Amino acid sequence: MILPCEVAAKSVVPAIKAFMAKKLVEEHGMKQDQVAEILCISQSAVSKYSRNIRGYSIRVDGVERL
Repeated sequence: MILPCEVAAKSVVPAIKAFMAKKLVEEHGMKQDQVAEILCISQSAVSKYSRNIRGYSIRVDGVERL
């Protein structure tokens, strides 16, 4: 049995980080290293989030209250 916290840790949290990283880079013109520092992740993670390589097992971009 998969626990809800496992789903959140492996799918939901990375999807939210990817959404936030992509928004900050594309819409707010921030540099990847700045976004990485804000989100407490590596610059390479921001790069992978921006290129849809990582963090997209679920879609959260259509969630209004996010």
